Amino acid sequence: DRPRFSARLVYDGPRNGKGNLNLSYGRLYYDYLETGSRIRSEGTRNREVTVDEHGDNYEIGADYEWGLGIGRLKLIGVSRGSRYPSETTVITRHADGSTSVGDRFTQIGDDKELIGRSEYRWTSGGNEWQLTAEGALNSLDNTSRLFEMRADGGFDEIELIGGTARVEEDRYEVIGSVGRSLSPNVTMKLAAGGEYSQLTQVGSGGKTRTFYRPKGELSAAWKVSPRTDINFKLARRVGQLDFFDFLASVNLQDENANAANPDLVPEQSWDLDVEAVRNLGTLGSTTLRVYGRQIDDIIDYIPIGATGESPGNLDNAIVYGIESRSTLNLDRYGWNGARLDAS
Repeated sequence: DRPRFSARLVYDGPRNGKGNLNLSYGRLYYDYLETGSRIRSEGTRNREVTVDEHGDNYEIGADYEWGLGIGRLKLIGVSRGSRYPSETTVITRHADGSTSVGDRFTQIGDDKELIGRSEYRWTSGGNEWQLTAEGALNSLDNTSRLFEMRADGGFDEIELIGGTARVEEDRYEVIGSVGRSLSPNVTMKLAAGGEYSQLTQVGSGGKTRTFYRPKGELSAAWKVSPRTDINFKLARRVGQLDFFDFLASVNLQDENANAANPDLVPEQSWDLDVEAVRNLGTLGSTTLRVYGRQIDDIIDYIPIGATGESPGNLDNAIVYGIESRSTLNLDRYGWNGARLDAS
């Protein structure tokens, strides 16, 4: 069950100022029980899985925009966090009376994010300009523990290397962009800037690393005819990391484990996308898209140490493809309110 509560407050200020305050709070109640029998030639085993996960999350967001100088300034602030304590226990009992075996994995992760962002936009000489600056502080305090069941049914803790640590990221970004019409039916937008980030892991072989990465995007839209549009986009992107991937964890249900990997870095990619859209009027529409991605430091599962594995980075990868999407309205064929979507 995931009950959620939210509220929004709106403020109209001087000089066409507009402000918003958004509040959100959610709870999670998750209880899971699985029982089953596995029959083999050497005997029957009865397996029981229990999962208990209760927690909450919140988000507070505020923004205010007003006229300043030749343009408009918008300030944005967001604070969000979550805490989901969980416990998973798997016990296997043998029908022949042999000693039962079992394991228990517990995890408590406090995930927090604080974002401050400013956007200033103005129009000059037929160009639409925007300058954005953003800072973000992210952190995860995680405690993971692994237990093994004794013959009397109690549990003893066993070492889980890399399961308990704090991961922090300080990230700052500045992007400038300009958009304009090149002709009555062609528009373009260019955005360029960079990102600085510092990743720190405290505990479990932690380290601090610093990165400087360029970011940007060139896009164009061409209205070939009243019913045909062609869109082009070339972008340099930097991905975001899941901090839980840095730490060791155990999935008892699937009987696998991830080792700790403090060397994980975000993916970076050059993305090229060309899309043609044809409006078929009352009949529907069709879209043809050609795309390609050149990815550096792609995240995949890699070997860690002598026997472990974990999400980690491979040097590079290339993804490319063609995608076709079409919508056909069937009203004109006598089936009112029906349509066919194909891809």
